[in-house]
Amino acid sequence: LWNKITDKKCTSCGKKIWGEFSTLYFDHLLPKKKYPEFEFEEKNIYFCCGTCHEKKENGFPTPSHKAAIDKAKELLTEKEE
Repeated sequence: LWNKITDKKCTSCGKKIWGEFSTLYFDHLLPKKKYPEFEFEEKNIYFCCGTCHEKKENGFPTPSHKAAIDKAKELLTEKEE
């Protein structure tokens, strides 16, 4: 996914992401522990800066991050029903 992203900006806040690849920049919208079947699903991955990733992990996602979580839940979990 890293190589697919040409404009390396946080999807959540728009901040430019500099440097090398890091897993920190890829958030699993639906947590791997609860939804292991979606760990490698591209629709479950959200490109974001470390600050926005940390906010989400601490239970305070930005509005756009929260919207992405809701969309992933709708798209991915409806397949299971």
